Amino acid sequence: MRKRRVLWLSRHEPQEKQIKELEKVFGGIEIVQVSKTVSGAMEVLKLMQENETDELVAVLPIGLIAELTEKGVHPLRAVMKRELNEQGEAIFTHEYFERVMRVDIISHPLEEEAKIWRDKRI
Repeated sequence: MRKRRVLWLSRHEPQEKQIKELEKVFGGIEIVQVSKTVSGAMEVLKLMQENETDELVAVLPIGLIAELTEKGVHPLRAVMKRELNEQGEAIFTHEYFERVMRVDIISHPLEEEAKIWRDKRI
């Protein structure tokens, strides 16, 4: 049986706990780590194609993740627990992976909110 190839698009190497979870879900895996800043979804798709990967684990801006899901790629997102050690440094511990199916952002220009606050003060 062929190993599932995972494009790990992050500057951080996968933690042992992350590797074990991926192996538990997919069976045999092969991680291809790429540590670079990408320009957009098309570059990510090209990296996946060039490296013949089946899955994507990526630390990317939310807009780029949204663009990928619109193109049919549903990346895995590592949910991490953040704690501060005694020196005040952030320590990240893997909790679990989730698959991003869609990104919906509901927003409005901040100026609209500022107008509401101005109107309340009058």
